[in-house]
Amino acid sequence: MPNSRTECWIPSKPKEHAALIETASTKCGANFRRIIKMAKEWNRVHSEYLTGYHIEVLALKTFDSDLDDLPWHLHMFFDKARDLVRQRLWHQVSYVDDYLSATGRAEAVKRLETAYSRSLSAWYATHGSNNDHATAIGLWRQIFGDRYPAHG
Repeated sequence: MPNSRTECWIPSKPKEHAALIETASTKCGANFRRIIKMAKEWNRVHSEYLTGYHIEVLALKTFDSDLDDLPWHLHMFFDKARDLVRQRLWHQVSYVDDYLSATGRAEAVKRLETAYSRSLSAWYATHGSNNDHATAIGLWRQIFGDRYPAHG
C-alpha cells in the first residue's frame, strides 16, 4: 500500500486486506464500511495523524459482529482505537503504524480520547427515551466536521 506521507510503500498484502474488509463488511453489515468512512472523515477534520490503511485495520481489529446501532458502534470504534493506537499494531506482514512518531502517536491518542468522550455524550443524548437530537447533532458535528448533517 502506498503511504502518501512518507512517499514509501507500507508492506502489506492488498488483495488479502481487501478480502478481509469484504468479509468483515458481510459479517458486520453496511455500518462497517460507514464507520470506516466516518473515521477517515474524523481523521481528516482532526489533523490526519492516521493513515486510511491504519483506520481500516483499526476497524478490522475492533469489530466482528453485527453493527446494528451506528452511534453506539462509532463510540466503540473510538474506544477501541484509542487503546490500539497507544501501542504498535501488527497486521498481516508489518506494523501499520511505523509512520507514527512518538509525538504523532500521542496527538492521535489525544484526539481519539476527545472523540471517545464526545461520541459517548452524543450517543447518550438520543439513547432510549432521551430525545436531545440538537445536542447529539452538535456533538457529532464536532467530531466529524461540517459534512455531518446539521439536522436530524
